[in-house]
Amino acid sequence: LLDYNIASTNYQGSLRIDPLNLAYAANSPLNVHVNLPVVIEKDAIRVNSATLNTAQSQILVTASMQNMNAPQIAAKLNATVSLPEMQKSLALPIYPNAKGAPNSVSAELAANYDQKNNIVQVQTAHVAVGATTLQASGTLDPSKNSSVQFNANLALNELSRLLNVTS
Repeated sequence: LLDYNIASTNYQGSLRIDPLNLAYAANSPLNVHVNLPVVIEKDAIRVNSATLNTAQSQILVTASMQNMNAPQIAAKLNATVSLPEMQKSLALPIYPNAKGAPNSVSAELAANYDQKNNIVQVQTAHVAVGATTLQASGTLDPSKNSSVQFNANLALNELSRLLNVTS
C-alpha cells in the first residue's frame, strides 16, 4: 500500500512478506522475511534499508534511481549469507560443514551509474568467503580511459574443502 505525502509530494509505502517461503525440490524451505520500503517521487524511486532476513542470513539494500530520461542509479548492499542454510534449502553442490571450509559469504557494495555521462563508479565492492576475498573499486569513464581495479586473494585450501575438490 502506498500513501501520498502532500508535504513532500511523493508516495511512500512498504512491501512486507513475512515469511516468503522459498522451496526447491524436496529440500527444507527457506523462510525469508522481506521488508521493502519504497518512496516514489515525480522523477525518482528510492528504496531505503530494504531487508531480506532468514534465520541465519541478512541482506540490506539501499538504492535509488532518478532522472528517468537519463537514469542515475545509486546502490548500496551489505550481506551476510549462511552457506549451510543455503546448501540445505537450495541443494547447492557445496560442503560448508566440512572441517576447515568457510561457512558464510559476506558482501559489501557501493556503486553509482550515470547514463547521461556513461560513467560507472564503484566506491567499494568486497566479497569474502572465509579467507578468500575479492575487492574492486574505481570509475569506468570512457572519456578518461579509466578502469575499475580488482584484487583477489584465493584461499585454495578452504575453497577445495567447500567444493569437495582434491588435488
